Amino acid sequence: MTEGTMESRISRGRMAAIAAGAWIVLTLAFAIPDYFVARALHQPVSWHRALLGVAPHFIIWALFALAIASLARRWPIARGRVAPRAALHFLFALAFYGTDCAISFALMPALLHDPRLTPEMMRALSIRSFYNDFVLYWLIVGVVHLLDESRRRAALEREFSIAQLSALRSQIQPHFLFNTLNAIAELLHADARAAERMTTSLADLLRGTLDLGDRQEIPLRDELQLLDLYLGIQQTRFSDSIAIERHVEPNVLSALVPPLLLQPLVENAFRHGLARKRQHGRLDVLGRRSGGQLVLEVIDNGAGFTEPVHEGIGLRNTRVRLEQMHGEAQSMKLASGEGGGAHITISMPLREAVR
Repeated sequence: MTEGTMESRISRGRMAAIAAGAWIVLTLAFAIPDYFVARALHQPVSWHRALLGVAPHFIIWALFALAIASLARRWPIARGRVAPRAALHFLFALAFYGTDCAISFALMPALLHDPRLTPEMMRALSIRSFYNDFVLYWLIVGVVHLLDESRRRAALEREFSIAQLSALRSQIQPHFLFNTLNAIAELLHADARAAERMTTSLADLLRGTLDLGDRQEIPLRDELQLLDLYLGIQQTRFSDSIAIERHVEPNVLSALVPPLLLQPLVENAFRHGLARKRQHGRLDVLGRRSGGQLVLEVIDNGAGFTEPVHEGIGLRNTRVRLEQMHGEAQSMKLASGEGGGAHITISMPLREAVR
């Protein structure tokens, strides 16, 4: 069973429970006044009889609700069609009212253990049902319209958010591509074989990013594989002058992260920090769990940040992508390292990929 199917079943079960609770509340809401009105008129009835007096009506409407919801979606009262659709639903409401009365008249004597259903009782039941039925009908139509409109807006917002995230990622991809091509061009004159290895690694990296398609989240394990391809390019470029260490806890490898999350951070470390050092450079990539958060850190001992900190395309887009996906539940902090260099820390909700 897929995660989407499970969520759909849970959602349907929750809605069914809410609907059942609502009809129970309505039954009690109408039975309690009937009980006390009968006592005030010196014609007391038992709680049992008061409940049975209204229960058939609301049981019938609990069943009607599904049909009414279907009608409301089939013929919505949309702008430009308000009058004809309202008239159509008025006729539907009359039909449900007539059906409700017919079923109630048939069931009431058996439920109340009283075969006598006098004309006065039928008239009183018809008048009360007319008001209740029309209120309930339009209430159901209104709720369905509100829910559908809310879902439509949520879908549009989700599509807009995905489009924004895709646009941000599309800015990151050519950014590191141009930087890497420039590095290859510089290396061609000094070490043609190294430039060839960088070109091959770049091709593998581009192939990996294209394989992502339009996925907005991938397991951290896959993100680290892409990062390794990029680190391979940089190690070829800087030879043995920079030591790279990666310490990621195994229990966070299945955590979901935006694709190309770490690459801009590492690129920033190389381009603005380690490239100026040229020897005894060090880069650490750390990953761990902290409560319900995934914490990722990129630390270098390069030139560090200058004040005020200027965020380039890579860092700025990374921050915006995190905000789009996780709102205030995430953070991205830039700081200078204890012994110089830069220290970038990202924290986001830890959600694991479904296996």
